[in-house]
Amino acid sequence: MYYYLSRAIKRRFINELQDSFSRHPQFKKIVPWIQDRFAYEERPAWGIVVKNASASRIQYSADNYQGTVISYIQKADVMDDDGNRYPGNSIEWVREDTCVIVENDPSGATFPSPPGLYYIDWVENDEFMVDPLLDIVREFLVEFDPGDISIGYSVIVSAGVIHPGTLFVYTQDNYTYVEGTHYTVDYATGTITFIVEIDDYSRIYADYKYPTDSRGPYKVPGPNTFINDAIPGVIMAFGRAYHQGDKSAIIVTQKREIQALEYGGKWEISLTFDVLAQDPIQLEEIADLVLMYVWGEKKNHLEFEGLIIQDISHGGEADEVYDETGQNLYYLASMDLSVQADWNLHVPVPFQIYAIEFVEDLQAYRTAQGDEILALTNTLRVVPSLTPYMPKAGLTHNYERIG
Repeated sequence: MYYYLSRAIKRRFINELQDSFSRHPQFKKIVPWIQDRFAYEERPAWGIVVKNASASRIQYSADNYQGTVISYIQKADVMDDDGNRYPGNSIEWVREDTCVIVENDPSGATFPSPPGLYYIDWVENDEFMVDPLLDIVREFLVEFDPGDISIGYSVIVSAGVIHPGTLFVYTQDNYTYVEGTHYTVDYATGTITFIVEIDDYSRIYADYKYPTDSRGPYKVPGPNTFINDAIPGVIMAFGRAYHQGDKSAIIVTQKREIQALEYGGKWEISLTFDVLAQDPIQLEEIADLVLMYVWGEKKNHLEFEGLIIQDISHGGEADEVYDETGQNLYYLASMDLSVQADWNLHVPVPFQIYAIEFVEDLQAYRTAQGDEILALTNTLRVVPSLTPYMPKAGLTHNYERIG
């Protein structure tokens, strides 16, 4: 975990320094030479090397538990026909795209993409397709009044097709009908035909999923990048492990739900900036610019995103031989940076509750059929909740920092 996090932090500071120096009229040529440790293929005239120095872990709780993640989206694994799970590591993580959500609905009450499952199929090492399987929830099918004849009555769902295994037919009282016992279904046409008489007054609804056309291909820009246009409202981040043949899924729900348990803490990491130049005056100017850019220009911006810069200080100066033949020297200056960074691990909550039944005799419930289920006594009691509500101050629903 330490190197995984420290590499990301080094890359971020390298990118920020490259951004700052690219706007300097004199030292913008140093941008290609702001690199990681041991990255130089040749000896440049000047440069900045970003290195790890040390780190210590800050623990908030015994098991590092922080809370629950409530979101519209969740990353899920996919299995093949033989029950073997795909690696699913081509996508590092997914998050809500807050800007797109607010643009779609300023209140954030609706998500830009319809709810459902979005299968991610990697057709090349750096390209993937998106295959949506969308949700329909509580679609009204038919209303039977007492005396109506329901046997042989057919109704076609609005989507015109139903994905096999996803259909739930139920009444307004959440009494569930069973395929083959109460109705038959033609999945290809979305036709539901009732095969029993519905004696009582009932409004009947259906939940199901249906496929839509594949989208793509979408090309990954490169390692440690992201894409936010494949599924509007979803940011998909990639590391270095994406590969052809992998599959995963993005679950989009109709409203924000508990999607994962979050475990986390902080690392206090020390970085060292080694500034090198052949001219001692240029060395001093570059070193001062590094300090001013990090502390004065980038500090607030980085802290808004969770990288807390605690201190930056100058170290010693040194010199080493650049060219032994010409007796040219390198002048070196080092600066130490102390930064705190969050680490988080999300454990998905991989189930969805459709209905809850409270019964006294579990065995009787398992063997009951049809109307026998409704006749079972239950032990449901309403009591006040004694669990305190503990929001996480300073963060939004999807763990973005509040400025």
